[in-house]
Amino acid sequence: MVVARKTTLPVVRKQFAFNVDERLYLKIVEQARQLDMSPTRYAQSLFEAAYAARHGNTGDPILETVVGAALVLWGLKFDVPTIARNLNLTEPQVELLISRWRAVDRRDRKAA
Repeated sequence: MVVARKTTLPVVRKQFAFNVDERLYLKIVEQARQLDMSPTRYAQSLFEAAYAARHGNTGDPILETVVGAALVLWGLKFDVPTIARNLNLTEPQVELLISRWRAVDRRDRKAA
């Protein structure tokens, strides 16, 4: 039996640096601590989820699938804790996805 080997290209990482309000920073630090994550990694995951919710096409099919599933479940009237639990996300991540989706929807309705 011949097994094809999946070749992957190296991932090139780039960095953003920006400031946030101290209250937001402290909330992110606390939420990251609860998840046993670094604040930077948690902020990165929030950014990536928000980007996927807003634009899709992130290059990360798993992220796009999870974001899409969260939005579908929300559209079917599942509550935030249920979505988070079933998709292995945090409630703040689900809330962020939903809030970005609502913002895009409002923008698109105004443009129509």
